[in-house]
Amino acid sequence: MIINDFLLKIKRIDFKKAIIYLLFGVLFISLFPLLNNHLFSGIDTCGHYYLAEKILEFMKSFHISGYDVNWFGGVPLFTFYNPLPYIVVSLFNILSFGLIPINFSFNVILFILPFLFLISVYYTANAFFNNSRISFFSLLFAFSLLFSLNIMNYGIGIFSQYNVGLFSNSFAWPILIFLIGFMEKMRRSKKKKYLFLFTLFLSALILSHIFTTIFSFVLFFIYFVINFKDKVFIKDFIMGIVSSLILTSFWWVPFLMNIQYSSGESINNFYNLIECLYSEPFIAPLLFVSSFLGIFSLFKDRNYFFPATFLLVGLFLASGSLDFLIKIPIHYYRFGAGMALINIFISAYGLNFLMERFKNNLILSSIIFWLFVISLCSGVLVFVGVRSYIDNEKNDDKKAEIVEFLGSNNQGRAIFDYDYAIENLSDKHYLSYALPKSGMQLFGGLLSESAIFNENYFRTFFSYYDFYEEFLGFEGIYKIDKLSIAGESENNLLYSSSEELNKFMIMKIKNLAFFRVKYIVFRNDITNPFLDFINSGSNQGMVSIAKQGSDYTIAQINIEMQPMISEMDYRPFLFIDEGGIFSKLKFKNFSENWYKNGYAIDYPIVYSPKNTIDLPESDLGGIGGYIVSSLKCPSEKDVSYWLKDGKPVVLIVANGTCYFDRDNVFILSKDEVGPSYKELYSIVSKHSEKADYSKIEPEIMNDEKLRFRSGSGTLINYSYFPKWKSINKEQEVYWATPSFIFVFGRGDNELDYGN
Repeated sequence: MIINDFLLKIKRIDFKKAIIYLLFGVLFISLFPLLNNHLFSGIDTCGHYYLAEKILEFMKSFHISGYDVNWFGGVPLFTFYNPLPYIVVSLFNILSFGLIPINFSFNVILFILPFLFLISVYYTANAFFNNSRISFFSLLFAFSLLFSLNIMNYGIGIFSQYNVGLFSNSFAWPILIFLIGFMEKMRRSKKKKYLFLFTLFLSALILSHIFTTIFSFVLFFIYFVINFKDKVFIKDFIMGIVSSLILTSFWWVPFLMNIQYSSGESINNFYNLIECLYSEPFIAPLLFVSSFLGIFSLFKDRNYFFPATFLLVGLFLASGSLDFLIKIPIHYYRFGAGMALINIFISAYGLNFLMERFKNNLILSSIIFWLFVISLCSGVLVFVGVRSYIDNEKNDDKKAEIVEFLGSNNQGRAIFDYDYAIENLSDKHYLSYALPKSGMQLFGGLLSESAIFNENYFRTFFSYYDFYEEFLGFEGIYKIDKLSIAGESENNLLYSSSEELNKFMIMKIKNLAFFRVKYIVFRNDITNPFLDFINSGSNQGMVSIAKQGSDYTIAQINIEMQPMISEMDYRPFLFIDEGGIFSKLKFKNFSENWYKNGYAIDYPIVYSPKNTIDLPESDLGGIGGYIVSSLKCPSEKDVSYWLKDGKPVVLIVANGTCYFDRDNVFILSKDEVGPSYKELYSIVSKHSEKADYSKIEPEIMNDEKLRFRSGSGTLINYSYFPKWKSINKEQEVYWATPSFIFVFGRGDNELDYGN
């Protein structure tokens, strides 16, 4: 009797609910250590936390963006990076009148996000299929994706959120998934509440993450084509999108208008679609079979959205077309995470299809079902066993040593070999957070796409420039990646002697001092040509060892740094972009090469987005000449205008040939790579004296205001951004190579950063 009662109770158990409760419980236990005030590790996590602190500071001053001098010589925070994730973190602190610390708020959001991800998947599966078993399978596949280790760099899952630290990406996924569900509910029910929710969540997505927003519009296009004949839905659908764009225009309009001032480049290094989708061996066979059957059965049932999206996005990824179609500085390989997300619903549908075919074979159905559950639990155990994201104590002593030394020797800026020196200090961007807190500015930081010059330009000899010794049978041969070359060639350059290599080192060190870089942190236990240079006779005291740690070295640049503000008796050439958005040589590209070739220190070039005719006449009087980049040969009228004061005009023409038989007009030769910078240098140096810098002590110098006295050309060691304006309407603020601010002094000068 007792046994029978027990078996009867077993039969009454809803195993699907029991499994869900079990897995949610495991997730809760795994993430519970987050619920404290500790700042956890993760490659980007500390950098994101720094942004949460910054937006809290901005919001207390009633704005959501601002300038920050601590990264990249000055970064327009939240102009290129979406603000909503950090606003949400800050709200806990603001609404509690400061009782809830910002770091605890940050950890609470990290704790909640995985649960929201799972709930959103279940909701959307139910919205599309209205089938409890498919929704259940979607939830299980979502668990498997959440605990996947091998795709963490693609921007989805637990390891992506905590170990890699892709906070804003993780914040955006639940919003996108709910958005898809509301879209389907809106189509089916025609109820206005779903139009409202669709508009609200799309607005939130736009303000949360660039990549996920672009991915959502790919989904919208496919959904629009599939449901084009449903006129009522299409009307609401378009209304929701337009309304969202209007509501968020305060952010995305400045983003697009200022995109030319971002140094970020699109990254399309997508290697293996199969690896991204079916990376975990414990679940891959079942996932592969289920997704194949899902695509087949969804098409068969005329449910086109998920399989069409999966196949089209996969085609674009495999062909590398996304980078060609949309030129925005984002990581296009993360579309692989979007495909993995879509594959959740496809695989759930396919697994249900498979089980429907074997519904009379209880044994086989049970094997398939429990194989999936066991595989999933294996993934949970992997995560529970690793949990490395809570280990921020590791290497704390080393971090403290570096922060204490640089914070107490606050003279200039610091750069880091992030991929080496910082990797063995637990998390990549810890110092991006800790050093600014100690008062030390640095090059690098989390948001390389938010500065004109990103971290790659500042690195001297390390990972991104891929500087290494190439053993070719004898010593002294070094291979240098195309990004770090010193000369004209854009291909790999071989230095045949250590003497030539040391000349290159000297130029790079001078360039760094131009940016007020005082300290360089790098790792000890790798072959390091920079360390060889320090110990060579060519060094002559330019660089020395400031601190030697157990596995890191801090080097100090001893040559004179560029002042924060300096005036000069110098007539800079003005760069004019006549090609518009189609120009093949924008000032950003020109500036980078002018700097890397070593010419920016002695002969800075300036640029204004305004037309030449709109610039102050007094400024044009201080110009030494013009460098004109255009798609085709300029007109005789334009050239005559530039020549009116007898100043030299250098023409860089992208297409066709160009000829002017006039004095002071120079046609710059070019090849498939670009113009000859050495030839341009010879022209500029003949018509302008070298810049001689004299230090100016500013009256005010902070994130929002610069005030100083100068009556001549003035170079400011802040990264240029067009929000910097002079209170004198007749004074223009220029972008100077490589990324500085330049003005023609008017005596008393004051620049404000408009928020």
